Amino acid sequence: MRIPIQAIENYLSGIANDQEKELVNQWYFSFNDQAVEVPEAEEELREKIRVRMYERLKGELFMPAPAFDHRPQKYWLLAAAIFTGILLFSGAYLFFSKNTSVKPQVSNTRPVTTTDVAPGTDKATLTLADGSVIKLDKLPNGTIAQQGATKVLQVKSGQLSYQSTAKDADVVNFNTIATPRGGQYEIMLSDGSKVWLNAASSLRFPTRFSGKERNVELNGEAYFEIAKNAAMPFHVKTSAMQVEVLGTHFNVNAYNDENATTTTLLEGSVKVSSPKSEVTLHPGQQAALNGTNTLVAVKNDVDVDQVVAWKNGMFEFASNDIETIMRQLSRWYDVQTKYEGKKPEGHFSGTIGRNLPLSKVLQILEQSDVHFKINGNEIIVSQL
Repeated sequence: MRIPIQAIENYLSGIANDQEKELVNQWYFSFNDQAVEVPEAEEELREKIRVRMYERLKGELFMPAPAFDHRPQKYWLLAAAIFTGILLFSGAYLFFSKNTSVKPQVSNTRPVTTTDVAPGTDKATLTLADGSVIKLDKLPNGTIAQQGATKVLQVKSGQLSYQSTAKDADVVNFNTIATPRGGQYEIMLSDGSKVWLNAASSLRFPTRFSGKERNVELNGEAYFEIAKNAAMPFHVKTSAMQVEVLGTHFNVNAYNDENATTTTLLEGSVKVSSPKSEVTLHPGQQAALNGTNTLVAVKNDVDVDQVVAWKNGMFEFASNDIETIMRQLSRWYDVQTKYEGKKPEGHFSGTIGRNLPLSKVLQILEQSDVHFKINGNEIIVSQL
């Protein structure tokens, strides 16, 4: 099983959350006959466990890679990031797919840049019903706005919460939270539903829900964990499709520059509809609506971990071409992409931490026949 290095680091440092603790124990137990036990006071023994984990992880990485792409005559290349120290301490696992034999694992010595670009952070703006705009990353924790009987609180950095004591007869106000390129944010709506916004995304929602439906509008990408309420279905509207749920976990990708608008279901069931079609999804399925028509196509056995990797702090590629990858990097690092000459061919698969500076991500990608150069806020991509 794959595990982010950051989860191991957090575990050994004593700051892991419950999900990370469970993940580390499952991974450790897969090659050991007992759960992880890290002594708090015995630093020497703690370091031995750390080394054993990394040695085991390195051994797993040098094993044959799983074939994400099952077409014949495909080979997968482990990025040579291990040799530069990037891999073990960033949670990066990268493979490159080509219609040729495996390329020698030799590090590219051409410099990516003399400067660098930091990864995205928790930042967003909140537009209130009266039109006033609040920069959320500039505020301390606590109440930041009062709209009628609804309080808006910043619970912690990167997390907003709505708490309402309003009655049905009270006026319903609408707010919009928007993340810039290079930003992300989490919000708990008044009904207890949670929404994680990816970079360059926005969500329009009521300060409280009333009536027979719960309706929000999304641009960009978000992951939803909807509080169950059979009497009040939850609807997510995008420019291309509508998703109806009662209580479930799902991801919606509705970026205008992507080839399709997609809804991927992790738990429960949802109904996805467009002007001319409608489908009901089950866990592990994805509905895609192409921008050139109104047909909803359903894909089965989707790698949901790959779809929501962004929410968990990772880039996870699954046989993606260079253009798809660069769109993700451009949004997260707030940069533009320029191609020089022929666009690099082939497909990348693997996992890279979103907490890395841009140059480190590009160095990992450069282990294939592609070269990058950072020029200010522009990434220049060329074929080697």
